[in-house]
Amino acid sequence: MMKRMNLKKNAVCILGAMMMLVMPSCQTLEDEPSAPVYEEVDWATVEHQKESTSEKTIVFNSDSWGYLLPRHNYRFGDLEPNQRVILYFNLEKEAYDNSIIHVIEVGNVVHVLTKDVEQLTDENDKEFGNDPVSILQGDIWLGGGHLNVIFQQNRPAQKKHRVSLVARDFNPDQEGYLNLEFRYNDYDDTTNRYQYGVVSYSLHGLNIDEQTKGIRLKLNSAVNGQRVVELKFGEEGPSSSDHMRELKFSKILVK
Repeated sequence: MMKRMNLKKNAVCILGAMMMLVMPSCQTLEDEPSAPVYEEVDWATVEHQKESTSEKTIVFNSDSWGYLLPRHNYRFGDLEPNQRVILYFNLEKEAYDNSIIHVIEVGNVVHVLTKDVEQLTDENDKEFGNDPVSILQGDIWLGGGHLNVIFQQNRPAQKKHRVSLVARDFNPDQEGYLNLEFRYNDYDDTTNRYQYGVVSYSLHGLNIDEQTKGIRLKLNSAVNGQRVVELKFGEEGPSSSDHMRELKFSKILVK
């Protein structure tokens, strides 16, 4: 009987010691501050990058908010001028009374593949490919001096896919529209595993004036086949922030 009582007593002591070890850990977890929530999501261009011997200052030209100045710059050393990004941030304050620049706390920066419009000829037509690509309605738009695209990529096993915006003529047609093509080349390398991809194309190389109405974009849709999407200047606007929050951009395998 004494042995059983001693065993029971020892078990209680061991259990008590284990609880003492666990309880402080639970208390520590409760005391830890929760991760910050970043309320704003927007597309932006690296507009200004001034380097000195001690630091590098970056200002983002946001499509919706205008100029944004990050409170800390140490995370952004690999960004280049004119690079497009998706910013997840909180507004902290207006840097100046005229509200031209806002100071922000940046939570995350997604690098967006940024390219120019390329010349399409009979000789290089095959290089750009014309494989079907899946793009949801509203995921092609004009903003920040760029044509922006979110697409669903059938992930490659080895070789990065090529996404291109091409034109045979960089001038508007008689109706005032620029005729461009979105070309996708998967190089016959797909895995049936899908992820989202993003790309922005600078429009600065096109001959756009006050009479230019917009862009007629030809693409090979995986759902609807060959189609033309009409985008008008003056109706610019990014994909909704709620939609952007739902998207996960892992390693984007395009060039």
